[in-house]
Amino acid sequence: MSKVVVDKFELSEEYVKRLLAELKGERITKPEDLQRYLKKYTYMNDAARKCHLLISPNEKQKSFALPYE
Repeated sequence: MSKVVVDKFELSEEYVKRLLAELKGERITKPEDLQRYLKKYTYMNDAARKCHLLISPNEKQKSFALPYE
């Protein structure tokens, strides 16, 4: 599987699968598509909520919270 990196944070295979399932309706079906989709996103680690945050650059796109594995 191709690597998907958001703001220097490499997504695990499980995270990639979850995001692909979430974005299936937007025709994001491959890791390469996901990498392009997340190109301008920002990564934040939220230790208080125990999750990784992928923050959208604009209000039209979804932001994501991925629980720690």
